[in-house]
Amino acid sequence: MFTVDAIRRKVEKVKKAEKAERRARLHQQEANGEEVNEDEIEQSDVDDVEDYMFTDRTVTTKLSAKKALPYRADRLPLAATTNKGRRNTDETPPLVVPSDDDRNDDDEPVVIRRHVLKANVTRIVIEDNVDAVTITLSAFKKRGCDDDNDDGSDGECDGPMQPKYQKGSDGSSRPRVKDFDDATQEVLTITIAIFRCMVSTEAPFPDTSTFEIEMAQQAWKKACEQTGLNVMVMTTLIKMIMKRTSHIRGELKTKVRGIIQSFYGFQSGENKSAILRNCQRAEDLKDGYSFVYEDPAMKKGLYKSEIIQMVINDMWFANKHDEGVRYHGYFNPMPVVTIALVLAAVECGIDEWATGIKEDVPFTAASYKEVYQAHLHCLHDFEKHTINYGILRKRCNLWHGNARFHSGAEPISKTTVPALDMSAFEAAIREWEESETNDSDNEAVPGMEGA
Repeated sequence: MFTVDAIRRKVEKVKKAEKAERRARLHQQEANGEEVNEDEIEQSDVDDVEDYMFTDRTVTTKLSAKKALPYRADRLPLAATTNKGRRNTDETPPLVVPSDDDRNDDDEPVVIRRHVLKANVTRIVIEDNVDAVTITLSAFKKRGCDDDNDDGSDGECDGPMQPKYQKGSDGSSRPRVKDFDDATQEVLTITIAIFRCMVSTEAPFPDTSTFEIEMAQQAWKKACEQTGLNVMVMTTLIKMIMKRTSHIRGELKTKVRGIIQSFYGFQSGENKSAILRNCQRAEDLKDGYSFVYEDPAMKKGLYKSEIIQMVINDMWFANKHDEGVRYHGYFNPMPVVTIALVLAAVECGIDEWATGIKEDVPFTAASYKEVYQAHLHCLHDFEKHTINYGILRKRCNLWHGNARFHSGAEPISKTTVPALDMSAFEAAIREWEESETNDSDNEAVPGMEGA
């Protein structure tokens, strides 16, 4: 006696056979080039898919055999390194178990693999509580310099020292120079000074962050050579150095602001006539770059405006210990880039009075990079046009000489000439030869002592 399920399965089997026969017939007609109804082909394909759909039959599954999970220590992969945050070395390394999708039933038992560090690891992570950077062991021969070696004995390190950072007690999250060890502080302080000079004379508005990073790395290398210390540069230190780019522009803007009002005669107050005069004054100064002339009204004395020298003096040559004196190699003669930067800052200062009332106008790269580039282009054109006369070159030498005099430092010619020249050395040789001759003449002749 047939059950309902058995009858239904038999009916479905007959239907499937009919569908298969219809599909075969349609495909045969299509192969013979006969006209075939496309709707019938689509319907046959759908029927084909339906053959593989699930039914409501209940299938009893069997539990698979338990698979052993033995521990094996002979296959230990290298642990992946990370450069985010501080890792707790006391934590148990994670266990890695292959999924069932990656294995067949006939595979060997699952191996639990524990991630551990090997002795010959080629990459390490150096952390500084604020940021971390991944470096390779090829950068140094052994661990950064500590006071003692691993065996407890004192000794010199072959590789660069690792900067040591200690967060300040005031709770500040920003790293500061004083938060690092003494060696790092010494190198970092000189690096910042060199980097400031490079920004002021080479790239006050860097085109890319990559170029800015390269400048910071070059400054760090020069500082290490100057101090004789080999300290490893880290990401946090690079970021601290690069912040000085915007600091330079902000500081220069502050210097200009203290000069420009009295120099050009801008007046503060709400008096309408004063406001109108300020507006007209700012407009006249910017018309055709009149402010770069010694006489803006007559446009005479191109690039002879006294404000250029005044800004240079206050910014880099305030005293004999200022950056322009200590690192005079960057400023002698005064670079054209520096002059363009000064002129862009002066123009920014004039823009603050454009409405007649003094308003704060930030000296940012977004607003004044193109202004700086325009001044730089004009300076290069002026230099090319007057190349036979060397006007700009002589003016750059004059700017530096006046600035150094303003600082109170001695002229470079006096500080670089040796105290003794070659003539003094030649005279010393002649004196020595004469003394040797006199000594030989005064020696007693043998056998004549009793004469």
